[in-house]
Amino acid sequence: MDPSPRGATPAVPSPALHLPEPEARAVMWVRAFERDGTDAAWTAEDRAWATRLTRDDPATAALAPAQRLAARARNAVQRLRARDERCARSLEARPWRPLWAALALLAGLLTGVAVDHVGSEQRLNLMAPPVWALLVWNALVLVASVGGGLVGGVARLAGRPPRPLLR
Repeated sequence: MDPSPRGATPAVPSPALHLPEPEARAVMWVRAFERDGTDAAWTAEDRAWATRLTRDDPATAALAPAQRLAARARNAVQRLRARDERCARSLEARPWRPLWAALALLAGLLTGVAVDHVGSEQRLNLMAPPVWALLVWNALVLVASVGGGLVGGVARLAGRPPRPLLR
């Protein structure tokens, strides 16, 4: 039996997009401007221009849908970079740096050495500092998750948008 309401067509799942991070970021920025539709930085004429430019380019005709979408986003970003400072800053940012991997490895090594002192007798010493650090970290994450959701929900009920930190 079909679980969808009578007369409604079932939702078609979106195909998975596999794009490099910079192209995916450009696609998401264009999508955000197009969904909102209220920003003067991106108009219906701009949308039509980006689509026409991508469609008329013979190099994009043989591309997969994800690559065509990325090509359209590259065309759209040409205008968005000049018009919106946030977009330009975000697209130029490099959030992942090789230093992060080295720091994560070092943190894992230090954590492993610290936890190794918990005990070799397969017993857990509850007074060991690494155990307390883990418990405190878990409590902080739980409080931040639940507390942020509660505060954001209360703000929405009161008719105010949640603060940027809570978003």
